[in-house]
Amino acid sequence: MTTTPEEIEKYRRLPPYLKQVAVLLASGCSVTEMVFLTGLSEVTVRAYRNRLYDATGIHGGLKLAVFIVRHPQIEKMLRESL
Repeated sequence: MTTTPEEIEKYRRLPPYLKQVAVLLASGCSVTEMVFLTGLSEVTVRAYRNRLYDATGIHGGLKLAVFIVRHPQIEKMLRESL
């Protein structure tokens, strides 16, 4: 799938905590798993996830995960930035 420079830049500009949530979502993690892996509270993980949805314009964990996985340039950039 073709990834536009604008899409790549949108994800590149995300703060590190949102990149981490994006990578975990793309890996198929649930909120509970993200809480365990990050040590953050459930409320914080949910807030970060919602900020990620707003920042990307993609609302829904599965939709966002599919988008990231289908755009290898974005997935690679997110993983390398952690």
